Amino acid sequence: LVEQLRADNERLRQEGQRQLAEIDRLTRELAEARASLDAANRQATPFSRGPPSPQPRKPGRKSGPAHGRHGHRPAPATDRVDEALDAPLPDACPGCGGRVCETSVATQYQTEIPRRPVVRRRLSGRASRQD
Repeated sequence: LVEQLRADNERLRQEGQRQLAEIDRLTRELAEARASLDAANRQATPFSRGPPSPQPRKPGRKSGPAHGRHGHRPAPATDRVDEALDAPLPDACPGCGGRVCETSVATQYQTEIPRRPVVRRRLSGRASRQD
């Protein structure tokens, strides 16, 4: 009977050591899987090109005509205007009620693109307060 118990004890001790080794292996695999998942979900710094410049350039577009073409569309042909709208000046300044006088006229084109494009020309006066 004592020999049977010693054999069972030894078998259970070996089984316990095998299970502890399995737990250690599975713990390592879980840590590696979590690390690779974290690395896959982590975003790299966008547009990273090394360390920042010690003398960075000013942001934005350069002033003056030397920086290139401005993004303006050419005006459509005058015979292509389907509708002309006029925006007259008010009789009086909406802020103070004083007289206004026209200083310039600005032309603005609007092209709608439904089934057939409609081109409108809108003339709006520019005004300055006259005292």
